[in-house]
Amino acid sequence: MKKNSFLFHLIHSLTKPEKRFFKLQCSLQSGDKNYLVVFDAIEKMETYSEQELLKSIKKQNILKNLPVYKNYLYSQILKSLRIYKESKEPELFNLLLEAEILERKTLDIPCKDRLEKALKLAFKNHSYSIAILILMQLAKIATKIQRKSIAKDVEEYYRQGIEVMNALQEEFHNSKIYYKLFIAKREADPEKIKTLLDDLNLEFERLTPPKSGNFYASLHYFHTMAFLCMLRKKAKESNTYFKEIVDLWEAHPKLIANDTYRYKIHVFNYLQNCSPLRKYEEFEETLAKLRKVPSSSPLEEKATFSNSFYLELIYYMNTNQWEKAKAIVPEIEAGLKKYEAIMTPGRVTSYHYNITVLYMTLEEFETAQDWLNKILHSDRAEPRKDIQRSARILELVIHYELGNDRVIDYLFKSVRNKLRSNLLPFEEICLKYLKDLPYTLSGAAKQKLFKQFNDELLNLPNDGILGLDEISNWVKSKLKKNEVRRSL
Repeated sequence: MKKNSFLFHLIHSLTKPEKRFFKLQCSLQSGDKNYLVVFDAIEKMETYSEQELLKSIKKQNILKNLPVYKNYLYSQILKSLRIYKESKEPELFNLLLEAEILERKTLDIPCKDRLEKALKLAFKNHSYSIAILILMQLAKIATKIQRKSIAKDVEEYYRQGIEVMNALQEEFHNSKIYYKLFIAKREADPEKIKTLLDDLNLEFERLTPPKSGNFYASLHYFHTMAFLCMLRKKAKESNTYFKEIVDLWEAHPKLIANDTYRYKIHVFNYLQNCSPLRKYEEFEETLAKLRKVPSSSPLEEKATFSNSFYLELIYYMNTNQWEKAKAIVPEIEAGLKKYEAIMTPGRVTSYHYNITVLYMTLEEFETAQDWLNKILHSDRAEPRKDIQRSARILELVIHYELGNDRVIDYLFKSVRNKLRSNLLPFEEICLKYLKDLPYTLSGAAKQKLFKQFNDELLNLPNDGILGLDEISNWVKSKLKKNEVRRSL
């Protein structure tokens, strides 16, 4: 994220209640409120553009001091959010504030009472970093109160403090390993992953489920084990840990209410992990339940759309419910139009690719070509090079089905040139047969070519090559002389 888009991101992450509260806070202020003009202009943008912002603001005095107004607006929004958070979750903040006031007034007994209530709330919310500070303050206050049990009280606070420190240490240690694995998985470099797994092998052996009951330590532990199993190609074990994450959240409904975005992302991760295992028993029910959880911000709303429809589409396609998959395409198209500018390019391209495959399977090749063109002619930076490569092969198949032999001639050299860098055996086979098929007129000769095509594809190792399943199914349909969907 670029630095000049931080304000845009902050504004677009505000929930409706947060926006109302911010505007209310601003209305109570006197004096210059030109920063609200900047707020309104940025709020209307779908993507951030400094040039568009300058065009939309007409007042010259604002334009001359735009950086100043932007900085002031940023600080005012943060200030408003601080106040809003305190007003929304007042009890813990108020107890700590009252305890501080009472200590200054040397009212130690009521101060201790407030701190003990705050400690219970901190434990209830798994806010261990706050709990340790409260325990230290309680030990300090206990020494000021003239009681026979002073030594026992202080000892008890520090005993609890050691337990909290152990819980925090578990959380810190598990999060450290988790993020190392997360970064390695995202880079997808086999050598780096192997080196990291070797380096961390001893730490993995020492990993055990947290004993402290710390929610976040448990969360990082299950995530670490899920990623570790995934990187070690143990899909079923990985899925078990992803399910543990969901169960952990659902055992803490208050934490879900406080962080619906994170909860939904973790459930989506579990469902996505279920997909390659064809573990669909609770898929539709879980997806419907997630959609009913209200989104707390426009960004969460975007994430809910992006993940839920993506998983639903794959689910219908993997279970051969092609008409149901087709039925949700208009909703996906509307969502892409609304959110595409703030979605990751990789996710958008994945949508385009899956819908292309959907229409190819339904043998609606003109519509498939329309969706494929969204990949081939995108002006956004494309991180999914595998999709780009597979799309070139699918393009030749679509034009073959549409009878566009001259187009295939024109495209063939272009496709080969684009794929010539590290041409895969799968791509080599496809190009060889797709070059000859348009000019093979005899039905028997075509069947012979498709038989050879199929045999060579069958001999390839099925190690996750994108496009292999799609092309194999198409070739099988030609051999069996039936619809593509009947060959699955």
